[in-house]
Amino acid sequence: MFTVSISRRCGAIFFLAMWLGFGGLVARAETITTVDFESFPLTFDEFDTVRGPFPDNQFEDFPFGPMFPQVNSTITIDGLTLDNRRIAAFDSFSGFAASRRTLDLWSNGNINNNFSTDDFEFGNDTISVTGTGADASATWMVAFGSGELALEAGSTFQTLSLNNTQTTSSVIVNGNAFSSAFGSRPQDELFTVTFTDLTRGAAGGEVVVDLASYDLATDTLELISDWQEIDLSSLDSNRIGISFNSTDFDSNGLLTPTYVAIDNVSFSTIPEPATWATLGLAASAIAWRNRRRRSKP
Repeated sequence: MFTVSISRRCGAIFFLAMWLGFGGLVARAETITTVDFESFPLTFDEFDTVRGPFPDNQFEDFPFGPMFPQVNSTITIDGLTLDNRRIAAFDSFSGFAASRRTLDLWSNGNINNNFSTDDFEFGNDTISVTGTGADASATWMVAFGSGELALEAGSTFQTLSLNNTQTTSSVIVNGNAFSSAFGSRPQDELFTVTFTDLTRGAAGGEVVVDLASYDLATDTLELISDWQEIDLSSLDSNRIGISFNSTDFDSNGLLTPTYVAIDNVSFSTIPEPATWATLGLAASAIAWRNRRRRSKP
């Protein structure tokens, strides 16, 4: 009886030590996921775009009256959720669209369509400056006007890659019927995209990226024209809003086309405490069972 009692006590101590040790390892073992959109789950249209509505969480709103219903929706890809708002009557959307529309299909003949499909230039504004995604990939997303990126609890945004669209770049360089070219006015110019932590309300932090800037003193225009990786880890957030600002505006709002292409969104995930405990208990039980087997004559 004495020998059995000692064995059981040692087993309990070993079991507890294994659980604590393995749980500590799992607690530190965060995983990194990168969403590159190459396996975008929806069918692209004949213009190499998916402009919504997306299939998840759809509901109707009427911002322009009962004759013009807007479908609000989301899509979740590998744990990343993106929003979309589509008005069929205008064939227009805001939020996010998927694109694989190449640069050779871009034409500046319809650069004012604001994601609408008024003529044959459907999807024209979804083309990145390079005509590709990050790392020359085939698919990317485009945010228009505003948008929201969301993750499940326990996940945190780390980085994403961004680029200007060909339409925005062209308007900044050349202007159009609504917007002045940067450098055409006697002032400094700036066009930015802001990533805001939405989990903390007004106290949420921001990461601001200059998509284009003009310095009057040196007559220098700087414009993002290739994919850039942006660090979002300082936000410590699983829900991020996208917004734009520009020095070119009037009483109706911004005149610079508010588009940005994004790709390769990465986030970290740390297992929940319940997961640590489950994994720790399972590993400890297996180890204790194997130890008992080895101790038998």
